[in-house]
Amino acid sequence: MYKFISVEFSLICLILIALWQSGSAEEKPSAPKYSTPRPSGKSYFAEPFDSDDALESWVHSKATKEGVDSDIAKYNGQWNIAQSQENALSGDSGLLLNRKARHYAISSKLDEPYEFNGKPFVMQYEVNFQNGIECGGAYVKLLSHSEDFDLEQFQDKTPYTIMFGPDKCGEDYKLHFIFRHKNPKTGEFEEKHAKKPTADFKSYYTDKASHLYTLVVNPDSTFKILIDQTEINSGSLLKDVK
Repeated sequence: MYKFISVEFSLICLILIALWQSGSAEEKPSAPKYSTPRPSGKSYFAEPFDSDDALESWVHSKATKEGVDSDIAKYNGQWNIAQSQENALSGDSGLLLNRKARHYAISSKLDEPYEFNGKPFVMQYEVNFQNGIECGGAYVKLLSHSEDFDLEQFQDKTPYTIMFGPDKCGEDYKLHFIFRHKNPKTGEFEEKHAKKPTADFKSYYTDKASHLYTLVVNPDSTFKILIDQTEINSGSLLKDVK
């Protein structure tokens, strides 16, 4: 039985991570002071975006998206560090995009390549659609390991191992979990899409609040997807994908 343990990756690439927040205007006088979150245990990447030089370790893509009108083909969306517009704690900032109809891509290396070697894999990040969302993605791609990949050439066709996160266009609300692996029989690379969650998660895209998205992949080829620590999807990489 094929187990999802043979692929490694070394880059984390964000199409969008928006701002996170906590508290409310009424609670502001007694709100707790913000402090930088620190990962516990072994971690391969952590970025709170709360320092003035947070973007220095990230690389903006200079690539061009294929098959798109030349006027909008470039990844020319500009990234900024800022606090949310409402209910933000002082010092609690995030990675922001603030212009519509742009392609955005930014990437950074993991501390070291990750390899599926018998331990649970966890990735999580926080998103706030502070102005709502009409059509766009807020997902993260973990790129397949490559010794000589140029981060400035990151684009939608760049090989990845995992793609995870929210996406929406019109009334089509999605929460992607896609993994790409080499078929052990054919030798061809395939994309496998997790089944769509049965839970209603529309409100997470419309309430203009911060939400924590978490993916867990276990050594027995099972997975869980959580929002704000509440499980909304789970299954097997061998059965519950297409």
